[in-house]
Amino acid sequence: FVVGNYGNGPINFYDDDGLKMVSDYSHFTTVAECDTNDPNLNEVIDQLKGKIWHIHGRVGYDHGPQVPDPAAPEWLPYTQGFEGYWDNILEQQVKNDKIKNITFTPEHGPPNYQPTIPYTRQPIADIWTVNSFIGGRTKERFEKKYGKPQAK
Repeated sequence: FVVGNYGNGPINFYDDDGLKMVSDYSHFTTVAECDTNDPNLNEVIDQLKGKIWHIHGRVGYDHGPQVPDPAAPEWLPYTQGFEGYWDNILEQQVKNDKIKNITFTPEHGPPNYQPTIPYTRQPIADIWTVNSFIGGRTKERFEKKYGKPQAK
């Protein structure tokens, strides 16, 4: 992604060009080296929300694409920031007549993606527990707000 004007004019993601995207925003925070409160990053992410058809449910941070455990108190601000991104996508896309379904996948990966304890290569957290936490929490939050999905 590009922030700013580099001679070609600002990037405009608001137009209806039919582009479908995946929100793998954990890489955005890493590359931009910022958290989910950064106004420049949030401006770009806000422009993309109308194009998202699938959400990668991975929580990143300013120095890596994946927090060790999104349920841990020290990482909860990042988790809540990403939940804000995901909420904004759904709020936009429930109004989009072109979308019949939007999907969400808990996406925290195993080592080497997941941080490990030095010298042991042991994961810092159990990846099944991490993805179950993100999946369960997201499902509960979305159902509370939008109701249970209906079979189509």
